[in-house]
Amino acid sequence: LFKELKKYHPAFSDTKLTKEFLYNSVNKGEKYNDLVFQKYMSRLNKLSEEYLNILNTRAEPHRFEFNILNQLSKLGVGDIYKRKLKEIEKSINEESKIDSDYFLLKHHLTDLNNYNLKISKLLESFNQNVIDSYNNLLAYFIFVSGYTLNQLNLNNYSIKNSGFPGSGGIFFNNEKFPEFLNDILKNTKPSDKKRILFLNLVEKDFNLNFGKKDLTAYYNLKKLVYENSDLLQDKLLLFYLKRMIAFCIIHIGSGKDDLNTELFRNYKLLLEKGLFEIGGTSDMQILDFRLIVSSSLKNNEPGWLEEFINSNSHLVNEEAGTNIIHYGYSFLLFYKKDFEGSLGHTSKVNCNSLPLTIDIYFLKSKIFYELEALDSAKSLADSIRHLISNKKMLSPLLKKNLVKFLKYYNALLRLKIKPDYAGTKKLLSELKNCQSLRDKIWLTEKTEELIK
Repeated sequence: LFKELKKYHPAFSDTKLTKEFLYNSVNKGEKYNDLVFQKYMSRLNKLSEEYLNILNTRAEPHRFEFNILNQLSKLGVGDIYKRKLKEIEKSINEESKIDSDYFLLKHHLTDLNNYNLKISKLLESFNQNVIDSYNNLLAYFIFVSGYTLNQLNLNNYSIKNSGFPGSGGIFFNNEKFPEFLNDILKNTKPSDKKRILFLNLVEKDFNLNFGKKDLTAYYNLKKLVYENSDLLQDKLLLFYLKRMIAFCIIHIGSGKDDLNTELFRNYKLLLEKGLFEIGGTSDMQILDFRLIVSSSLKNNEPGWLEEFINSNSHLVNEEAGTNIIHYGYSFLLFYKKDFEGSLGHTSKVNCNSLPLTIDIYFLKSKIFYELEALDSAKSLADSIRHLISNKKMLSPLLKKNLVKFLKYYNALLRLKIKPDYAGTKKLLSELKNCQSLRDKIWLTEKTEELIK
């Protein structure tokens, strides 16, 4: 049955692919039996789940070894167990990179060792193992608690009643948690550099959300992450880069600080380290692609962007295909002032997602202005207004930002058609004082050109 199904992978769209056809392909000449076929599919599904489990185990060598050790402890083969234990302990201690799972694994290892120790003869060793087990579990729990608090705080920006806990002890209290973390750091041996680095990362990440409302916490975390990027496991490095990317996006969106350079550098390191492809499959989303395109151009890196589009478009974890390539080139060519070329690429973008639709609509509005196709520009601005009002899933903050662009864009169009020096000066003054405005630089430049 598997061999037959494999012939139609991955689409499985052939019209002849019916239950009766599959049953007959493995039971030539027999009458279709639905009960038997359902058993076939159930068993095949179980085998598939088992295979996925094996793949995951193979991808995590330490867990693979630990599972073997766990089984050896149950079999009572003492000598083999001890050899395997020493082998795993040596492997873990020689591991130069760290992540949160490193501490959880060490906890499990010492916990398992406790189970196999003869307490009456090795009380001292047993006691030390209990302490080690506790400290490793605590390190892991601190990381998870810090992550949870940060995530809940981030959700407050976009989700009404996001469920931020009012209580829950130390680990759900953004006032008590740093004090507790500081005590752990003070009591950590100076020689335990892995734990100190790990706890410092948790502390600085926590301050990113709950520290002073300036950029100090961001730059402190960035310095620590970048200086130690080679010491962090890929998953942990990816986690902190994504945390910094999220911070940059929020600040850029709020109009407080221009962190596009920081956003670009974080994405650049993420790409250089190949972190989008951890585990063999890509995790790049359309949002990532859009942000890489915009931040690279805002940092005057058209050459870098072109190489990125040609080499990395396949990483987008969507059924985007050449769609996303045309999207990238439409912005790249607009930056190079090839407006006709940019417009040609926009027409090839199949806007099957709302973010892409909005981006392309707004880009085309700028292209029409640059080409002085003012009637088309006015018509498109009206279409954008209807799009924004009809999309109820857009957050009020995003709607406000998009409407604000349309307001100034329509004012720019009117002044282009019917020049008014005083009115243009007034528009320029408003633009310069406006916070959190989409394409503010372009609107300002076009207004300044009218004055000149």
